[in-house]
Amino acid sequence: MEKTVGIIAKNIRTANNFLNDFVGELPYKSVQSLYNRNGKACAELMDGTTYRVIAADQTLRGQRLSDVYIQEGVDQNFIDSVIFPFLVAHDDKSEPSITYFD
Repeated sequence: MEKTVGIIAKNIRTANNFLNDFVGELPYKSVQSLYNRNGKACAELMDGTTYRVIAADQTLRGQRLSDVYIQEGVDQNFIDSVIFPFLVAHDDKSEPSITYFD
């Protein structure tokens, strides 16, 4: 099962900037592709991991995420009721992780 990591911020622009900065710090040739879909950046790594910018709204429902990066200040009720239910382990050895950024 491939790993999908969501990047959720108060607005799409902040999430896109976070992803671009994150990808810029990765080792050379570890990124297979970086593209923009409907104004939201996506990065596919050589190891099969996909990083996707996701709006912090109800459109998140129905998506499965292995891990998530969340901007500080995103409503805790939204995190508890929308994000947590959609985190799934990408393999039997690890639990989904949540990392906060500012």
